[in-house]
Amino acid sequence: MKKGTQEEKKKNTQEETQEEKKKNTQEETKEEQQKGPHRVPEENAFQTTGNKVEIYPRGFKITWGNDERYWKKLEGEIKCEAELKQVSWLEVACSTKVESGKTYKVGFEVSLKPDAFGWKDVDVYVMAKVGKSGKYIYKKFQLHNVEKLTKIRIPDALNEPLKIKATTPTSDKSKSPKSEVTSPPPDKSKSSKIKATSPTTGKKESPEIHFGLYEVWNKKWKGGLIIKHAFIEETEPADPKNESSSS
Repeated sequence: MKKGTQEEKKKNTQEETQEEKKKNTQEETKEEQQKGPHRVPEENAFQTTGNKVEIYPRGFKITWGNDERYWKKLEGEIKCEAELKQVSWLEVACSTKVESGKTYKVGFEVSLKPDAFGWKDVDVYVMAKVGKSGKYIYKKFQLHNVEKLTKIRIPDALNEPLKIKATTPTSDKSKSPKSEVTSPPPDKSKSSKIKATSPTTGKKESPEIHFGLYEVWNKKWKGGLIIKHAFIEETEPADPKNESSSS
């Protein structure tokens, strides 16, 4: 019995050591991923309730998100908010797998700080597509008339939700060339490019909705935006006549 007990203890110790090494490796990987200027999404930064998924800022890809001149550092619990200090290039994106054939509405819950600036007459876009090679649809919204510190869901606040049907697209190299988004540099001496290469196999992609919050065309500096979370929830199909799209 004594020999068996010792072997059991040894086995448990080895398992604990392996788990600890795995945990440390995961933490090191997270730290390595966040070393660049652009924030990459963390896993499991979401919550599912019924037919609704909330994705928290730790699960976002944020251009310049790791540069504390532009975004406040994400600290604390998994549900912590993202706070925009100032940017001229607003690009916040996330994605989640969905059930093929169903329709979903997507958007963001946000608020403005009392000292928010730069939003007057500026169109902010919520854009969505199915799969990396999908075609964007969008709704636009202006924030400058929103009461400060009031949480709103955009674009829902206009009673015009952004709805998208989760079809299963097929990747095709000839129809889905490499796309490139060039970010305006934070200073004159630096520039940054974010590259996204579409899949080149002929296989079907998993149904996954990619969506984000964008204002990259005006080049106007803006700040004081708080992003609580992104949301995606199952809904009734959209009326095609009311949908806007962009290639």
